[in-house]
Amino acid sequence: MCIRDRYKGDPLIREELNPIAKVSQEFLASIESSSFRKLPKEPYKVLDAPGLRNDFYLNIVDWSSTDILAVALSHALYVLKENLTQVELILEIPPGNEITALSFSPNGSHLFLGYTSGAVQVVDTEASKVVASYTGHSSVVTCGSWLNDSLFSTGADDKLILDRDVRTPTPFVKFHEGHKQKVCNLKWSLDGRFLASGGCDNKALVWDLHHVSPLLTLSGHTAAVKGLAWNPLSGNLLATGGGTDDRSIKIWDCVDNKCLKSTDTGSQVCCMEFSKRGHELITTHGYMNNAISLWNPYSLAKLGAIAGNSGRVLHLAISPDGETVATGAEDETLKFWKMFPSGKKGKECVSSLILSCMEPVSYTHLRAHETSLHLVCRLLLEKKKKKKKQKREKDKKKQK
Repeated sequence: MCIRDRYKGDPLIREELNPIAKVSQEFLASIESSSFRKLPKEPYKVLDAPGLRNDFYLNIVDWSSTDILAVALSHALYVLKENLTQVELILEIPPGNEITALSFSPNGSHLFLGYTSGAVQVVDTEASKVVASYTGHSSVVTCGSWLNDSLFSTGADDKLILDRDVRTPTPFVKFHEGHKQKVCNLKWSLDGRFLASGGCDNKALVWDLHHVSPLLTLSGHTAAVKGLAWNPLSGNLLATGGGTDDRSIKIWDCVDNKCLKSTDTGSQVCCMEFSKRGHELITTHGYMNNAISLWNPYSLAKLGAIAGNSGRVLHLAISPDGETVATGAEDETLKFWKMFPSGKKGKECVSSLILSCMEPVSYTHLRAHETSLHLVCRLLLEKKKKKKKQKREKDKKKQK
């Protein structure tokens, strides 16, 4: 059963689940890589990060909406503030336990921490102190994601996903059980409708807040699914990435339960994020090329890559203004790249021009923009097809 069938009794929900119009996706997928700008060859800042764990399954770097970067190093939690110029030690962990996962709440006021012991804590980022502690997991907590500023979910080696509420001391308010092996990553969609999970059982599952069993099982990867990212412009499009024995990126329509696109990247997919406006997909890689790559999220055409990393690029975060990408690698460094600089000169990607007015918003708001986007894309696509036809006719005349 697909999600569209599950909600078929509610016309409002069914309408909101509709993806970006097909003609819009067709045009965005047709944009050639030559129309995109160049990527930086070097990071503009490099920081030593001694103790940054070399572990594919952990999620220990995040960047808040209030411009604070958090990173777990060995037995301590550090944050970088004031445009990355001020470093603060927030928490020291007793020997025998380590931070294995962290994630900021949407408003940046709280930071979730997961531990090797299975414990979970929430830190008040302004007061720099622990305000809540939870149990529930029996092994290493590998990931977490916030639904809103109160509710968040955690995943662990024990194969469980637990929903927590910072407003109550209850260890968890609901559990989800579906993975056969450890949970590698969790991501709530921006509209709050779906939770995606990736596991070492080579599957991605899609859940909601109301059911303990998954709505969808996305099969097709042949290794652990660590890479997860929801398209901010379409609440039903999910990107997934597989490990060393898989190496693929897949784009799923979670409403109709279909894999729309798939490509072999040639190396382990460690992390992935959409750019803030959703028209580019960023991935980081391990074995074999240790690169940072950029993709058209509709066609999965490769738009460029940054090579030269000395080890696997295991961690990824994007600044709140959407300009800077932070990466953490097994060489124990944090590197900062100006991937999407504002006010850049030169020719800008057509999809960027079309989508520049569309910030990540609720799905209802997005639908209000769809008619104009649909018309613009239809006209541009027809113009593109007309030019190709004229070129073919011209070539035929030359051959005669």
